[in-house]
Amino acid sequence: MRCYLTKTSALGTPRKAIGAQTLVQPRPVGKMALAALALSAIVLIANGLRMVGAGFADLQVRAFLVDWEAKRTEPSSKAWQVAHQAAVRAVAYFPAPNGAYLERLGHVNAWQHFRHPRGDAHAQLSRQSAKEAYRDAIKYRPTWPYLWVSLARTKLDLLEFDPEFASALTQAQHHAPWRPEVNGRLAEVGFSTWTLLSSEQRDDVLTAAARAVVLSKNWRAPIFKLANRTAQTYSLCVKAARWASELQLDECADR
Repeated sequence: MRCYLTKTSALGTPRKAIGAQTLVQPRPVGKMALAALALSAIVLIANGLRMVGAGFADLQVRAFLVDWEAKRTEPSSKAWQVAHQAAVRAVAYFPAPNGAYLERLGHVNAWQHFRHPRGDAHAQLSRQSAKEAYRDAIKYRPTWPYLWVSLARTKLDLLEFDPEFASALTQAQHHAPWRPEVNGRLAEVGFSTWTLLSSEQRDDVLTAAARAVVLSKNWRAPIFKLANRTAQTYSLCVKAARWASELQLDECADR
């Protein structure tokens, strides 16, 4: 009777057995990684679709705002409703808070009763909504000067002359000391509330007005008109001469 011995490893394990144990087996970790990758792809696609939807809605909003700005009139009720719904969609669809979309939502609300008198009760709700949208937008774009000007203008329309109003004027000028559009709007708000301002705030308004008339011909006529109403034409001319002594302003010729 013959006996056959199986060759074994140093640990006594048959070679055939070792080969059987080293077969590649599916790893649970790999399945989890694939599942996570698939989930990430789904999230990215969903967010991408939301961003596209928000972008299209925002394009619609901007088209309305450009038209209203050109006409300088209040929109029709139907046009405002369409623009407002689009602005709300843009804010809601975007995956994260978007300061620019919130700002345009504020603009849409502000335009609803653009021509109504300051403090008008009928325009109270839309102006309050505009103010809240601007406040939310500032959280995400705190250095954007146009937001601060818009907030100040809205509070002027609401007759809210409080520390927030004063801060909005200061912040707008701080973040855009040489932008003519910002300075022009600041001058409009400042001269409209001249009697309510402190001496320091009045000096800031005159500074903003002077910079606007020096930098932009388009702002000269409206700003000098406001300065005349508050008897500040001479002071405005003196301020303007500090930055552009060679500039010949017709409004300052006889001063």
